[in-house]
Order: sequence, then structure tokens, then C-alpha cells
Amino acid sequence: MAFVETYLKSFSSFLLNRNQRVLLNSSSSSWNSVASGVPQGTTMLGPLLFLLYINDITHNIQSSIRLFSDDCILYRHIKSGNDRTVLQQDIHALSLWANTWLIRFNSSKCYILCMNRSKVKPAVNYFLDGQPLSLVDSHTYLGITISSDLHWQNHTSSISAKASRILNFVRHNVYGCSAEAKATAYTTLVRPHLEFSSAAWDLHLAKDVHQPECVQRRAA
Repeated sequence: MAFVETYLKSFSSFLLNRNQRVLLNSSSSSWNSVASGVPQGTTMLGPLLFLLYINDITHNIQSSIRLFSDDCILYRHIKSGNDRTVLQQDIHALSLWANTWLIRFNSSKCYILCMNRSKVKPAVNYFLDGQPLSLVDSHTYLGITISSDLHWQNHTSSISAKASRILNFVRHNVYGCSAEAKATAYTTLVRPHLEFSSAAWDLHLAKDVHQPECVQRRAA
């Protein structure tokens, strides 16, 4: 028990009775108390407390759920109307969890993505806190743009455009540098955007391969 009490006192000291103010040059605002959250910049204790705080978010969820940091994905194979009902119940369960722990999901940043090969998209309506969720054809998750038709054209277009912009910046700023410096700038700043998580979206269609290859040829 003494061990537990020691840790509880440490957590309390870390979270309670904190104040903050804003400094600008030689001026400062008055102190205000911090009623929630953890101190910014903590690399160990802050993330650990966050994981403990959301640890029970998966309770009472019948569909599959995936968490990464503060991103949450809820998904289910829809075979019947009952599956749609269960998925809506799970969305409502997440809403109840958020209200219980004083966290609110931003419904305007939550989307429905129906992944299938059919050209006719199903008419679906799901609600979070009484607000209808937007149905989208593609959405970016953890740096990968996932499309409803399971193709990677949107993703390759996005990463190629971003890599091309960075390549233009690099070419402009390292124009007079050595070949070794240019190669280092390319492999450090440009190529990671073209290769990030490529094991998940590895391309096999020539039209999708063309755009990233164009960026690499320009760099060469």
C-alpha cells in the first residue's frame, strides 16, 4: 500500500495546483490555474497517463477498434442491417464514454468511409452526438490516404505533390552545394515522403507508379 500511495502522491504533485501565464518580451499576463491536462513537453509520464486515461475506451464495443495516440478508428464488416445497427450502437457507446470522462469527439472531424468495389455506393447514415457523420470517398489515416475503392491513386497523387514541392525547395537552396550534400538533402527530406509505409500500399499499377517515379527522375 505504501508503494501505491507514493505513486499516487507523485501523480497528484504532477497534475494538481499548477498555474500558467503568457510571457511576451518583458511583459507577462496574470497567473491562471490549469484545471485539466498535463504539462506540455513531457515525453514519458504525460503519454503514459493519457494511455491509462483512455484504457477502457474499448469496453462495450462489439465492432473492431484501433487506437494510435489520439486517433481512433471503429470498423465493421457490414453484411446486413443488423451490422449497421451494431455499428451505430458502438458509435453511441463511444459518445457515452467521452461524456463520462469529460472528453468530446469533434463530429465535424469524424467521417464514414465505406470500402467496397461496387460502383453504387450504399446509402448509409450514422450519427455521433445527434450529428450526422459525413460520408467520404477517401481519408488520410496515419499518413496514408485510404480510398473507398481500395485503389491508391489518391495517395500517390498526394505524396507525389508533397515530395515535388519539397524537391523544388531543396533544389533552390542547395543549388551550389556538392553532389554529396544534394544527395543527402534528397534522401533526408524528399524520399521519405515517397516511401513512408510503402509496405502497406506497395504499388502494382503502372499509372500509380508513374507519379512517384517522375519525382525521383527530376531529383536525379
